[in-house]
Amino acid sequence: MSLLNITNDGKRGVLVAIYRLLLAEKSLDRDRLLSLCAPAGLCEPKHARGTLNTWVELGLFESSGDAMNPKISISQLVPKEERREDLLPVWASRRALAPENNERFWETEDSRCADFTRATAWLLAQDVYEAEHSSWPSVQAIMKIQMPGNDGIFGQNDTRWNGLRAWMPYLGFGTVGNTKGSPLIIDPTKALRHALPIVFGKRATMAADEFLTSVASVVPVLDQGGYRQLVENKLREHESPDGWLSPPPGQVSTSLSRALLRFTSDGTLQGKKDSDFPSRARLTGRKRGVVGEYSHFSFRRPK
Repeated sequence: MSLLNITNDGKRGVLVAIYRLLLAEKSLDRDRLLSLCAPAGLCEPKHARGTLNTWVELGLFESSGDAMNPKISISQLVPKEERREDLLPVWASRRALAPENNERFWETEDSRCADFTRATAWLLAQDVYEAEHSSWPSVQAIMKIQMPGNDGIFGQNDTRWNGLRAWMPYLGFGTVGNTKGSPLIIDPTKALRHALPIVFGKRATMAADEFLTSVASVVPVLDQGGYRQLVENKLREHESPDGWLSPPPGQVSTSLSRALLRFTSDGTLQGKKDSDFPSRARLTGRKRGVVGEYSHFSFRRPK
């Protein structure tokens, strides 16, 4: 399976339907669950089967009991107090980025979530002010410049691009408008917002370098994260002014900067600048200019 092959391996709307049923019923026989999600004659049963099989394999759901018709329930990895529909994207994202679901990182077949992870890391490495993609040909053209001869991000057709347009916004890394042909706008704000309590732990304030290191650990497709570094290492093989460029030394990528600018604007984070402190997070705006510089971040926890 691969997450972005939505024709065979599952759709977002079906995942929501399955989760709603399991929130209400706690557990259901697989056949009963599938019949409720895909009533005969009303919708395509293969999408329900593919979605269920995918998210059992990824560890969001558990299968137990009779092998022919097992019981399906929400995984014990999801704490009972966080089993709410509004938190489904959070836990789906965590399972998608889990190490065990990305072991075959550069493989295009049977790669679990690696196709989603490497494509998301690639987009988050782009200049968000220049890269709002609305079609597969535009993405493919950029890929040929940045990674010539390498189809390791999306493959050779639009199958995974269409899957990414469906999953990336739901899992918190972008937005897509409601009109046909709307561009995919790169924005990790939602994903990072849910990660901030883990990033800060019990602390209220962190030095900028500690903060960025913690962010990379919790959301590894963002700056300095393990998956992001794998993708950027490939991009650096063909780095050029006409292709991909690393952020200026000491500056945060435009994608992470976009999220941090939102947080400092709405009060989620308070950025401080201690002139005596050597560490800095320099946020990057249009034309790679510095639009904010902080030595520390303080977190206002939601009530």
